[in-house]
Amino acid sequence: RGVSPLKPELDRIAAIQDRKQVAAFLREGADRRGLYFFGAGSQQDPKNAGMMIVRIGAGGLGLPDRDYYTKADAKSVETRQRYVAYMAHLLSLSGESQAQAGADATAVMKIETALANASLTRVERRNPYNEYHPMKISEVESLAPSLEMGAYLSEEHVPASALSNINVSQPKFLAALERELATEPLDYLKAYLRVHALNAAAPSLSTPFEDAQFDFYSRYLRGVPQ
Repeated sequence: RGVSPLKPELDRIAAIQDRKQVAAFLREGADRRGLYFFGAGSQQDPKNAGMMIVRIGAGGLGLPDRDYYTKADAKSVETRQRYVAYMAHLLSLSGESQAQAGADATAVMKIETALANASLTRVERRNPYNEYHPMKISEVESLAPSLEMGAYLSEEHVPASALSNINVSQPKFLAALERELATEPLDYLKAYLRVHALNAAAPSLSTPFEDAQFDFYSRYLRGVPQ
């Protein structure tokens, strides 16, 4: 079985040739597997309980939350090292050489750390108004033009009337994501997509993928013995 169930997605990632195609790739499979770097959906308007609005949220991290990337204690450092090793293992299982897998995993960790540093802390997220920033679609596209959110929402058949009140839960995160999409080497962005595709699909791939995911997330992070 290997990676065969995921081969169409990996082939699409491999075929990406420029940054504009990254945005197109994110849009084309969003209903099937989400948007990788961030989340988008609907929510009740915190200031008008009778209205549903579009919400664009932070995401894109393979570790549970921001603290795992920012804490400097020995356990946090070890966890980050283990996570990079886990990503490299997934990539190696998918066919990359060990050297390439290690370099790609390090690049992905760099992207995720930049996103984590721009994300709200757990304490900040407890205040719902820290995640309420209504914007027009023109403001969203100005903040993160690389995402082409207008095109995405249009393809999702979001009515034009909803585009004047979009909740961007973490504008600082979206700005950081824009910097990553606009400045990271394209090969690093594609490595990020490969890692997250493999991680999401691991339970449906061959046993080595499933075992690798269990070893890191369940056994190491959560202490589940088997």
